[in-house]
Amino acid sequence: MPTENRTTLTPDTPVRYLKGVGPKTAERFEKLGIVTLADLLCHYPRRYIDFSKPYSIAEAPADTECVVKGEVFAKPGGRILPGGRRMERITAGDDVASLEITWFNNPYATQKLQLGQEYYFQGIVTGGMLRRQMVNPQVRTDAQVKSSPFEAVYPQTEGLTSSAIAKCVRQLLPHAELLPDPLPSEMLKKYRLLSKADAVRAIHCPATEEEAFAARRRLIYEELLVLQLGIGRMKNHGAASTGAPMKKADASPFWESLSFSPTGAQRRAVEEILTDMSGETSMNRLLQGDVGSGKTLVAAAAIWACIRSGYQVALLAPTAPTSVEGTLLREAARRIGLTLREEPVRCGDLRRLDELLYVDHRGITALSRCDGIPFMSLTAERLAGALEALFPKM
Repeated sequence: MPTENRTTLTPDTPVRYLKGVGPKTAERFEKLGIVTLADLLCHYPRRYIDFSKPYSIAEAPADTECVVKGEVFAKPGGRILPGGRRMERITAGDDVASLEITWFNNPYATQKLQLGQEYYFQGIVTGGMLRRQMVNPQVRTDAQVKSSPFEAVYPQTEGLTSSAIAKCVRQLLPHAELLPDPLPSEMLKKYRLLSKADAVRAIHCPATEEEAFAARRRLIYEELLVLQLGIGRMKNHGAASTGAPMKKADASPFWESLSFSPTGAQRRAVEEILTDMSGETSMNRLLQGDVGSGKTLVAAAAIWACIRSGYQVALLAPTAPTSVEGTLLREAARRIGLTLREEPVRCGDLRRLDELLYVDHRGITALSRCDGIPFMSLTAERLAGALEALFPKM
C-alpha cells in the first residue's frame, strides 16, 4: 500500500502531519472545522493582544485584561497549599507601584524570570492601589515583543488552546504560498491589495496595526468578491435554464372577476410579472409592499395565469392564522380530505412526530418521508390540484 509523502506539503495535506499534532490533537482541530493545512492557514484570529502599548502598574485598569510592564525585584519561591495545589509567586514593579504575580500548578513559570529584568505581563489586574495582583499571566521579554508585538487570539475548543493553535500556525506561515491566490495581479495593483500569502502571514503575525488592517482589507475583499461572483453565477445558471414556457396571459378576465377595482400599482406589478413569466428564462422577482397593499392579489393573478397555461401551482403560506394564504391552504386541505392540526411545536418534539407539514415564511417543509418519497412532494401535488379548483374557470 503506497504511503503518503509527508515532506511534500499541499493545501490538502492533513493537519495531523504537522510537527506536534497527533491523532488526538487532529480530532480537536476537526471540531473547529480544521482538517487540512489550508483550513489551518485560513483559521484567522478573532482578536489580538497588543504587547507594544503596556500600562504602568498604577494606571492598569482594574478587572480588565491588559498588558503591564514591570521589573522583577522579588522571587520568594513556591509553596504547597492545602489540598495539594502548588503556588509560585514573584513581585514586579516600576517607579510608582508594585504588582504581586501568582501562578498555580505551574512550577516552571518563574524559573526563567531574572531578578532586575523587565518583562511584559498580560492578564487581569485586581486589587486596590496599595496591593495590585495578577494571576496566571502570560509573560513576554522585550526581545519577544520587538519581534512580534501582537499575539493572535484564535477561536478554540476544549483541549486546544489559542496558544497551541498559534504554535501550529507559525509552522505553516513560511508555506503560505500553498494557498492559491484567486485575485489576478492587475486587481492587486489596481486596488493596492496584498497578495494572498502576504495577507495570510500578516493576519496571523502582524508587525503593526496598519499591517493587520491591510491584511483584513485584502481578505474581506476576496471573500466579498467570491460571494458576489457566486451569486452572479447562480443567477446566470437560473437564467440559462428555461422555466415553464407559457404565452403571456391577458389579465382582463381576472380583473373583471373581482368585486372591486385593483389599484394601478397592482395592475403594473401583475403586468410585469406576467411579462417575466412568458419569457424564455425563469422569473427572478421580489414583490415588496406594505401590509394591506394587495400583494396577495398580485400573487393570485400570477397563480391564475399559471393555471390558465396548464401548470400546477404551490402556494407557500405563512403561519398567521388569519392570513389569506393560511385560509387558502386550509380550504385546499379540506377539499382533498386532509386534516390539518395546527399547534406550536417545540424543537425537542420534532423527533417523535411521524408526519409534520411545517409552514412558515420559508414555505412548506416536510420532516418525514412516505415510502421513500418526501412527504412534501405528495402533499404539494395534491394541494396544487385543490388550489386550482379554488379559482373560477375563465
